[in-house]
Amino acid sequence: MKKIAIGTICALPLITAAILVLAAREAPPEFEVTAIGVEPRQVTVGETAIIRAEVRNSSGSEGTYDAVLSVDRTEADRKDCALAPGETVIMTFSLVMDEPGYHEIAVGNRSTALSVLEPPPPAFNVSQLEIDPQWVDAGEETTVTARIVNTGGTKGSYIAKLTIDGTTEQTAEVTLSPGTHLTVTFLVTVDVPGNYMIGVGELTGELAVFQPVEPIVIKIKPYEPSAQSRCDTPGG
Repeated sequence: MKKIAIGTICALPLITAAILVLAAREAPPEFEVTAIGVEPRQVTVGETAIIRAEVRNSSGSEGTYDAVLSVDRTEADRKDCALAPGETVIMTFSLVMDEPGYHEIAVGNRSTALSVLEPPPPAFNVSQLEIDPQWVDAGEETTVTARIVNTGGTKGSYIAKLTIDGTTEQTAEVTLSPGTHLTVTFLVTVDVPGNYMIGVGELTGELAVFQPVEPIVIKIKPYEPSAQSRCDTPGG
């Protein structure tokens, strides 16, 4: 009888340990977001911000974490990731904002802030003015080109004005997205000889117009020998 009691007592710790191990294996995984960051912390509307969240499986069992990215407490994106017991991973999200302002970015119980600015207005730069040819006769055509670049932050339209001696003679409207460029072309004909300042935007160049040279026509009569210079033929 004593032997049976002793055997039962000795078996209890082993049974308890087995139950604890089994319970640990069957317990649902537990996840924790340990850190969150956004880069850059300030963007303009339409630019991309990268959000990184550090997630750790703090339980003893493997599982899949469903990460929800929220902006101002509204779901914006989600993705899942399988983690082994005790494993830590970095989950990355890309976020493009279309509303300016100060926004709360969160994953799990961690949050950070993102500042979104209004994009700068369109701005245009004129460069590479070319006049080809720069010397023409009155009434002849020359080609004027210039490069227009949108250096601003939004799409916009620009009216390129061709001026001759400060007076607008032609216009061309171009619509450009940020960072794009276009070459405008004007065909110019001046009928009065002189020197002219050709301008597009803030750039100017000189065009020289000459009086056409009239061709000189020289008429040469065919040579006809006179009667005295003719040689008589023998026996004539």
